[in-house]
Amino acid sequence: MIPIARRIWKALPVPARMREIVSPLAFKALDAIRRPALPPRPALEAITPGPLIVSGMLDEVLGLSRAARLTAEALDAAGLAPVRHDLRRLQMAATRETPLPAPGPGGVWLMHCNAPEASVALHLVAPADWSRRYMIGYWAWELGDLPRDWRPVAKRFHEIWAPSRFVADAIAPYADHVRVMPHPLPDISAARRDRARFGFPEDTFVFCALADGRSTFARKNPLGAALAYRRAFPEPDGSTRLVLKLVQPGADPQGMRALTAAIEGRDDIAILEQDLTDAEMLSFLASADALVSLHRSEGFGLAIAEMLALGRPAVATDWSGNVDFMQGVHAQTLVRCTMVPVSDPTGRYRGGVWAEPDLDHAAELLRRVVRDPALRQAYADAAPTIAEQLNAPWARANLEQLPFAAKLFRKDADAAVVD
Repeated sequence: MIPIARRIWKALPVPARMREIVSPLAFKALDAIRRPALPPRPALEAITPGPLIVSGMLDEVLGLSRAARLTAEALDAAGLAPVRHDLRRLQMAATRETPLPAPGPGGVWLMHCNAPEASVALHLVAPADWSRRYMIGYWAWELGDLPRDWRPVAKRFHEIWAPSRFVADAIAPYADHVRVMPHPLPDISAARRDRARFGFPEDTFVFCALADGRSTFARKNPLGAALAYRRAFPEPDGSTRLVLKLVQPGADPQGMRALTAAIEGRDDIAILEQDLTDAEMLSFLASADALVSLHRSEGFGLAIAEMLALGRPAVATDWSGNVDFMQGVHAQTLVRCTMVPVSDPTGRYRGGVWAEPDLDHAAELLRRVVRDPALRQAYADAAPTIAEQLNAPWARANLEQLPFAAKLFRKDADAAVVD
């Protein structure tokens, strides 16, 4: 029913703006009608010991997917032997008559995906597969309040983990318990600097900026990075370069057109459009000299944290998830901002406010990062503190103090993959 309705809707001669507004609302309503209500979460006394399952879109090129992989790796490193459970691959094969398989009874199910994906997964799983499990959601959202369709899903979990205080504050009114669990960082020492691989000249100071069209250019704001860079360095002289690393820019064609127009005529601003593995992404960051993130909102800011852990400056908006860890030395490159009503042409983000970074202040900081070797050395010296701060909650001793640990059946076994 839904796929047919989508094809008919796409074929109709509807103005683009109306399609942007109506499509999400109409299909959310249809989707809600066809799904039964989710059963309540398991009572605590009904939970039995069992495995630790970590679910997510583990095999995709998404920030949420990368974060889910880091969660599984951190739990593995703590010796909790998580069972990896790829939701997307399994959902594609599942139907109502063939529930999405889940390993073993009882234990803990940590669903590292946002509320819409979690809701779909729970509808596809036979109730018996989660009726005796301690349920944890791990959510990231980029505005100050949760979307309406997320709110009832929060009650299906015993607790929700959030990567920052900013996200936790958005979830708190709708969940019984929220815990801040920052994204753990991988072993940064494994990052391989390879400027030739990415076309970075050795004698040039390279800034990088990242954006995913699926997360909307309005929020990630690569346009702001390009404009601030142009203000900082109005005449290209070969000493600096900005590389915009984009994922699926076609998902936001309007934003991509604006970005392309802004960099026209500047051969010192380049676009890199290719999918990278986690190791290649770290290599990309390690090969640059500084990061620019003039976001309007971030749930956490994983690339910012990784850049700081690599000992490189990150010029980033002074608002939302990244301010948790951009303290002390790292606060020197926070960009002033003002709060403005949310405006996103794609319609993904609506209502409330987000940050508008001060591009003149950003340009000033970009120039300072290039011209102040003492500042760069301070960031290099402070690099270990970021990994220590973010990884501390994931140490085994700290994890064992959390309520979910009592629900685990521990065994010395390698982590498994559910097929």
